[in-house]
Amino acid sequence: MKLEDTVGLMCSDDERDRMKAEYIQLCVRLGDLVKKLGEAGVSASTIDGWVQVGYMTSYRDVLRGRMTDIGINVDLIDELPGIWKPSDSKIGTILP
Repeated sequence: MKLEDTVGLMCSDDERDRMKAEYIQLCVRLGDLVKKLGEAGVSASTIDGWVQVGYMTSYRDVLRGRMTDIGINVDLIDELPGIWKPSDSKIGTILP
């Protein structure tokens, strides 16, 4: 799944579709950031990047909870190709 694949959902009049698109976009961006940081080594900017990953993951969890509360099956979205989950990398154990 890529960011451009979410355009139809983002343009929907249905708030649930827009929420799905936001979740997908966030997960794709998280996966890209984690990959980039994993390749970069340790520096001040990568430490800031890992802080960003923590905040983005926390937001993902809140969004996931809201989606579940309104009846969206987030587990199905998580199975799409390209959707990052904390369990996809070793850093999942160090995130808040």
